[in-house]
Parts: sequence; structure tokens; C-alpha cells
Amino acid sequence: MAKIVGVHGIAQEFRGSHTISAEWLPSLKDGLKLAGTELESDTDFRCAFYGDIFRGKSKAIGIPNYDVSDIDCDWEKELLQSWWQETERVENNHPNADSIPGEKSTPKIIQRALSGLSESRFFGGIAEKLVIFYLKQVGSYLHDQKLKQQIQKRVIESIDEDTRVLVAHSLGSIVCYETLCQHPEWPIKVFVTLGSPLGIRQLIFDRLQPSPHNNLGCWPGNVIKMGKYRGRWRCGGVDKGTQPFI
Repeated sequence: MAKIVGVHGIAQEFRGSHTISAEWLPSLKDGLKLAGTELESDTDFRCAFYGDIFRGKSKAIGIPNYDVSDIDCDWEKELLQSWWQETERVENNHPNADSIPGEKSTPKIIQRALSGLSESRFFGGIAEKLVIFYLKQVGSYLHDQKLKQQIQKRVIESIDEDTRVLVAHSLGSIVCYETLCQHPEWPIKVFVTLGSPLGIRQLIFDRLQPSPHNNLGCWPGNVIKMGKYRGRWRCGGVDKGTQPFI
């Protein structure tokens, strides 16, 4: 049974648990070796997969033909600008990145943000409709309770009595945080986030379930240690970490 469970973030809708596990496992094993330990077996690690849920019941192989007009709510516009800000900061293209989200969300600004993200190194020159699709994945999880429950169920099904560590990237860190809070009986002791957006006020943090109290989020379940890592995992997750909010 898996001692460590990994949970992916956005942009994995056409992949699967085995594909993602094959990418994550070598890096995990190298890191553990450098730390003076190792996995007893490759089966000690497994990935929870939920990306296909964003494709809907039909499991369509195409991406909706989104354009800038489909970014139609303030929440989406603000998160898009936050992504743009972080991408500009990380890639050193904008010396005053903090000023970007403060600009009024006019159609021109939104198009600039969308174009900048689609051309960034992090997003790898993908089509603008894909950036919008990924933006809507985050929004769907936060605002669609039925979809949220489906995604959390995938994580729940991956946890067993042997699981002690949860490693989550990007949107996956939100999924795992909320699921951990619901299951204080789980034996998980360590929660590691990669490129986590958990600390983004208003857009993410203040919408978490359970709701924060007195500007502090609930401690996630039975966890003893939390760790966050940034590096190449940033941008898509707009890494604001968890401190000092949790």
C-alpha cells in the first residue's frame, strides 16, 4: 500500500495516474536518497488522478474553443492577472510585477495577460484557449460543489492505512488541503505543497472549505508537518504558500 501519495494540479486532463507517477517517482527517489533514505518499493508511491473529470461525462478529446470573451467573471479576470504577475516576476520580464494586478481589468489588460501567459516559458507557448481552460479548471473546483466532491473522491480512494505523506502540486494542494480537513482520522503526518496557491487572499484562501476563521485557515487534519516548495513549480500555482494563514 502507498506510503506517499502525489496529487497533480491543472493541465493534466489528457493524462493518467501511471503517466504522472512515472514522471514524479524518479525525482522523489532521488530526493529521498540524498536525504539518506529510500522507498522500500516503487509501490510505496502512487498518484491520485482527477484530470479526466474536467473533460466531462463525454470524455471529449478536444478543448473548448475559448477566447478572451469567455473570461466573463471578475474572479477569473483577477486570477488570470495573478498568474500573469507571477509569470512576469519569475521570468524577469516585468520589473514592477506587483503593479500588474492593480490595473483595471479592461478587455485590453485581460488580452495582454492572456497573450503574455500563452507565450511564457512556464506555459510553453500553448494556445490562449488552453490558458482559459486551465483557468476555468481552478474556478470549477472552487465553485462547483458536485465537481469538487468528484475530485476529492479520487484523493480519498488513493489514501489507505499506510499513507503517511501527501505531496500536492498547484490546484492539487487546494484539493488535498480541503480533503485533509475533512478527514482528521487519516494517518497522514506530512503535507508537502508544490507551487501552491493556497495563500492567495480573496481568490483562493477566503473561499476554502472549511472557511478561515480570524484570518487563519484550519489545520489540515492529523498532519504534523507542512512544507512548501516553489522553484519550477511556480506560476501556474501562483505560489503564495500557506504561511502565515494556516
